[in-house]
Amino acid sequence: MKFETNPKNTYIMRNHQQGVLDYFFKHNSDFAQQVGFGRTEGTYVRYIVVYRHLERYVNDRHGQADYPIRHVNHSFVNGFDNGSAV
Repeated sequence: MKFETNPKNTYIMRNHQQGVLDYFFKHNSDFAQQVGFGRTEGTYVRYIVVYRHLERYVNDRHGQADYPIRHVNHSFVNGFDNGSAV
């Protein structure tokens, strides 16, 4: 029997209080440690730029220092995608 799992739901169940910025910051920190070992500095720099856009989106659009991962939905993603390049 094969069980289908949604990675987002699995992550949320384990870390229901963590914010999207906190998670992305940790991702970027982990990625930085891998630059030169199968990861490129250019990709790392792009992740930093995306983080800054996401941080501005969360602060400006949602008036929060961070945004709970459990609340990330289609509307949040579309809002970020449509408004992050301002």
